[in-house]
Amino acid sequence: MRRVHFSSTLAALILLVAAFPLAASTIAPPSSLGELARISRSVVLAEAQDSRSELAGSTPVTVTRFQVVQAVAGTNPGRFLQVRQLGGEVGDVGLAISGDVKFEKGARYLLFLDPAAGGRWQLKMMAYGILKEDAAAGLLRPVPEAAELQVLPRPGIEKVGTYRQGELLRSLAGAANGAPWTGKTAEVAEVAKAGTPAAKAPLAAITEKVTAPAVCQYLHANDNLPVRWFGFETGTGAVSMWHTTPGQTGISDGGVTAVQQGAAAWTNDPNTAILLNYAGSRPRSATCAGGIAELRGVNEVTFNDPCNEIADLTTCSGTLPPGWSSVCCGQVALGGVFYNTATTQTHDGDAWRPVDSGFVVVNNGSQCLGETDFQEMMTHNLGHALGFWHHNDQNATMFSQLGVHAPRGAAVAKTDLICSAFSYHTFLDVPLSNFAWKFIEAVKNAGVITGCGGANFCPTGPLSREQMARYLLLAKEGSSYVPPACTTPVFNDVPCSSPFAPFINELYHRGVVAGCGNGNYCPADTVTRDQVAVFLIATKEGTSFHPAACTTPQFADVPCSSPFAPWVQELVTRGLTAGCGNGNYCPKVTISQAEVSVFLTGNFSLPFPTYP
Repeated sequence: MRRVHFSSTLAALILLVAAFPLAASTIAPPSSLGELARISRSVVLAEAQDSRSELAGSTPVTVTRFQVVQAVAGTNPGRFLQVRQLGGEVGDVGLAISGDVKFEKGARYLLFLDPAAGGRWQLKMMAYGILKEDAAAGLLRPVPEAAELQVLPRPGIEKVGTYRQGELLRSLAGAANGAPWTGKTAEVAEVAKAGTPAAKAPLAAITEKVTAPAVCQYLHANDNLPVRWFGFETGTGAVSMWHTTPGQTGISDGGVTAVQQGAAAWTNDPNTAILLNYAGSRPRSATCAGGIAELRGVNEVTFNDPCNEIADLTTCSGTLPPGWSSVCCGQVALGGVFYNTATTQTHDGDAWRPVDSGFVVVNNGSQCLGETDFQEMMTHNLGHALGFWHHNDQNATMFSQLGVHAPRGAAVAKTDLICSAFSYHTFLDVPLSNFAWKFIEAVKNAGVITGCGGANFCPTGPLSREQMARYLLLAKEGSSYVPPACTTPVFNDVPCSSPFAPFINELYHRGVVAGCGNGNYCPADTVTRDQVAVFLIATKEGTSFHPAACTTPQFADVPCSSPFAPWVQELVTRGLTAGCGNGNYCPKVTISQAEVSVFLTGNFSLPFPTYP
């Protein structure tokens, strides 16, 4: 089985004119810590002295000064070294990334390093493989931030554990010099304390402040509010994502298809409002000021890591997924969003931070994944650009590992769509939790009801008789149906100038309606639950159909003496209603837009969404 593990660094907070970016990266891990030592320029045990933040261009970075305790393998950096990580705060500009390490002054760490600009060093794979010393126990343990990474596993990948310090360091030194890897023998089993799991759980849910399905995870701001784009529902906030040139070396079209189809995978689901559009190709905007490619407000996918902000990929050993080249260990890509930290907006009654722009940066050499997995990697990172984190379903495209499900290229799975429908449902006033959500999506997708304007459906709004006429015919005949034009009004109160006149006249000619008396139709009157029974059955079956006579009442409030009783009984027989509760049907209650969606979907067999 192929395993592309999206090594994700959660979330960037970049404060640029009150906007932060959230980001997550994709990492293809080495087979073991021994291989990580071999591919790193330097491996040291070092003590953190102090940290400070500074600007790289306009982006904050954090520089931590270390005193080297032991040079373990590779280049000896000297007595002191500086490690630069993306993130930090300088004045009103701030950036924080999950997956980078928050080093504690005075603590000792095992560091896997590559050179960075200005004589500094950078972590080879962010928090991956970084171990913190427990001097009292003589152990080295993974840093907590390692649990935040999205790792693309491969067959035979050795999970990073807890180790006896002396044995591990000797094994790393040997492995870096070509000796067989023996570090696994230095691993110790951690004994869990009562009520505590033995190993750190996966990244904690980040949606505590919203009522998302448990499987769904979203990028969140520093105050734990989730982030989302605003404007998809009204059509005013479509996002155009650019493929930049030069495109990805080694991919047949430079990554055009990956960006184009990845964006389409998120946009083409009819049950969400997402409008992530492929904008085309243009030269990249990145100036690499301070060695950073992410730019606010440009919505670009940048290829080949032009600013050298991601450590180069290196050769993997062991079994590789089909289509991968051997040089495929390291951080593959980074995707995320800028969001506004100065304001919140309300969605489904919850506060969210509004997204400002999105980005993806792809490492040079990431064509090593092959065309199919490169497309899935791009779709995954474009999901980060929409504000999604790692969903708790291994079949999801937004799962933290790509390779645990069959190759799918630029496509998304059921869980991805459920989570999209939660944060970007079609109508602002019909959340995924609404009892009629799937019925409303069914009538919308069928072109029967398009809502009441302003990206709303008005689910509790009353249904009028003129609306009923239109809905019935479109549900029966299809959304492209056009009734004969009105030339002579059938009813006094429905002139031909009314857009509903052709539909009302057609129902009259089909024998479904006869008006409300005195030559009128009463188009603005509301429809009651007893009336809707006749409308539904007569429209579907025609006037030659006669429901069975009522002999035993189905509901306490619809006696057989009621002229509507046979029609209501027919609804029950067809499984279209169970009443309104307590053995009643509530025949004189006005039917709502949500309720008629339920009736129309069932009566005319309109297709449901395939989820949830």
